[in-house]
Amino acid sequence: MENNKACKIVQDLLPSYIENVTNDESNQFIEKHLLNCENCMKSLNLMKEDRDTMDMKKEINFFKKYKNKLKLLKIVILIIILFFLLTTIRKTIIISNLSNLSQQYINATNYHKIMYAYEKDSYIKNEVYCMKDKKFIETTKIIDGNKQITKIYTDGKSVNIYTEDEKGKTAKLNQKMQLSVDTQNYLYTDNFVHLVSYSIPASIKSKDYCGKSCYYIANFDTPYSISKDGVYIDKETGLVVRAMTSIEAANGIAPAVDYVYEFGNVTEENFIEPDIEEYTVIEEL
Repeated sequence: MENNKACKIVQDLLPSYIENVTNDESNQFIEKHLLNCENCMKSLNLMKEDRDTMDMKKEINFFKKYKNKLKLLKIVILIIILFFLLTTIRKTIIISNLSNLSQQYINATNYHKIMYAYEKDSYIKNEVYCMKDKKFIETTKIIDGNKQITKIYTDGKSVNIYTEDEKGKTAKLNQKMQLSVDTQNYLYTDNFVHLVSYSIPASIKSKDYCGKSCYYIANFDTPYSISKDGVYIDKETGLVVRAMTSIEAANGIAPAVDYVYEFGNVTEENFIEPDIEEYTVIEEL
């Protein structure tokens, strides 16, 4: 009877004994009993086997979950890499095509280009007429209500400058200076590696501007870029029609600049200079 009572006590203590949570006194009692009780020893071995089996199942389930999570992580990373590659390829192709498209217009020798810029208290309109070596640039500025018109004529050898403002009309003739007014390819890059590297941070969206179907390209910051803050580029010509800017000017935030282009309509009449009799000629010292 006492042996059955001891077996019952030991059977109740065995789960805790296996987990090493029984005290020293209980351990001595259990181990002494196990030496003389075959049934309790069998129970102990069965419990250990069950525990080992459960631990193994837990480990297997853990590794299965870990493997599934790792597989899912690999899929997510692969999707991110594919998305990155596809978007980079798309941006690279669009920018490359626009750059190549604009080149035929940039190489034109007969064109009329207009640039408009508006600020808080000022307005600037700059027109360029080009026919081979002949160029005529007319700049109209209105700043704080004061208007100034500058007309520059060149045949590629000398430059004549006519200025008209509130002080009167003045002219400087036969000036020796270089004029850089040709249309630029603002999406130009030196090589394919540069094209890809500059395309990666760029953002490209299809947008309409002034009735033209355009790409709005931002963060394409190359040495030739007109504005990393964003440009509207005509899909048909590859030319910039609007350039955004956040450069701080003295009187606030500098405005966007609009561009208008015409090709093949410039004639000799556009290069007829003003009547010099109306101007005061300033002689260079």
